[in-house]
Amino acid sequence: VMAIVEEIDRNNIPIKEERTHYINALKIQKWMKDKNITKPPRSDGEDISEEEKRLGRAWNRIKQELIKTYEKLKTEEKKKEYKMEHPELEEVMAIVEEIDRNNIPIKEEQPHYINALKIQEWMKRNNTTKPPRQRSKDVEEKSLAYTLSNIKRQLIDPYKILETEEKKEEFRKKHPELEEVMAIVEEIDRNNPKKNGKKITKEAVKEQKEKGELGGNKQIEEMFKGELKKIEKMDAKKDKNGQEIA
Repeated sequence: VMAIVEEIDRNNIPIKEERTHYINALKIQKWMKDKNITKPPRSDGEDISEEEKRLGRAWNRIKQELIKTYEKLKTEEKKKEYKMEHPELEEVMAIVEEIDRNNIPIKEEQPHYINALKIQEWMKRNNTTKPPRQRSKDVEEKSLAYTLSNIKRQLIDPYKILETEEKKEEFRKKHPELEEVMAIVEEIDRNNPKKNGKKITKEAVKEQKEKGELGGNKQIEEMFKGELKKIEKMDAKKDKNGQEIA
């Protein structure tokens, strides 16, 4: 009996056209072509049809169950065996690679970009130069504080540790929102009194004033004006050698 079973298994050569991942890859490809889009289907989110959700889940399974499993194999012997068991592999991989290659991310659709704008808007609405706090009792502020932390940890910090310009360029292509989000976060940090410390140097104050970076925020404008007056008073008390007059 075992010999018969083994013979059946040996002769049971899987057919590419019957494989689920192959069928789903073709369905995804057709769905994208019919809709004239370059983005693969999503598995969840608002205003998504059941068809897209279903194809989105299939897309995720193709990558996780078929392609990543293959990529984790370390020896050529195991890869060859895997290909024999999955005759659809190469064609499905070609479809996925084409979709990924044409799936150019749009800045305005990136979560980090959307969240950075939300944080910026919240600070303007509350007329503050301090970023949202994680210990705040306000639900919105607390949520935005964790969001800001995630932006730094997931987007900015990984970019900063890249050592070669080639890797940085590749990262920027994958994250078109990077430069604008970094500019927003840098502005927040620059105008954050707590981060910059209580003491503001004369050079920093003058630089802010000369560059016109005081902006329309009255709170920060008054703060810098006050600090400038303090520095000017201190300068008036100093002699020609820069020593403070008693």
